[in-house]
Amino acid sequence: MKVMINQNEFINVSGHTGKMEGIPSVSTNKFLNENCKRMMNSENPDCICKYCYVDRVTARYKDLEPCLTHNTEILTSRILTRDEIKAFSKFFLNTTIVRFESFGDLNNEIQLINYMNLARQCKHTKFALFTKHFKIVHEFFRNGNKMPDNVTLVLSSPFMDYQLNDALVATFKKYHNRVITFTVTKDKHNKGINCGKRKCVECRNCYDARFPHNVIELVK
Repeated sequence: MKVMINQNEFINVSGHTGKMEGIPSVSTNKFLNENCKRMMNSENPDCICKYCYVDRVTARYKDLEPCLTHNTEILTSRILTRDEIKAFSKFFLNTTIVRFESFGDLNNEIQLINYMNLARQCKHTKFALFTKHFKIVHEFFRNGNKMPDNVTLVLSSPFMDYQLNDALVATFKKYHNRVITFTVTKDKHNKGINCGKRKCVECRNCYDARFPHNVIELVK
């Protein structure tokens, strides 16, 4: 994977080659995320965070981690102003899909509000928010906030070969109709594997809540 950083005066946007080529992402630093650190130190050998690809990517691309740290400091500390959101949104004028969090995860509700405000500003762009930190999203909804219709909430399983509880998924669907789940499997013979495209931009299942099934990917 090659990572390219585009920076404006507020936020760094990552571009990618490889599987995520053609899909820009906005991410934070997992090494500063208390939830991520707890998952990385899990004693469960099937915890997916113990096999996180971000470790080797940040080791290879030295400029990446400072940019992710900058994003964490800005996105989690305050709600961006309307003018800042407008300036940020210019990166996505000609972009059809964007991923929230390809290198980290949610830290707090402030970060989630900033992401949702950006999505509202970019009405013609589809966003997918990948998260294992369901409590933050649940509090966001309980506090009366709503996700715009151009955001798909991707509930990512914290463990390999662990399908998320139907009741949990139903709870989130009560608040937002664009919800899918994402599971990683170790079983290469798993007939349910439906994430096999070489390019995410050619598949887009994670960006379309009309996709009726759990998205299952074979662990690399």
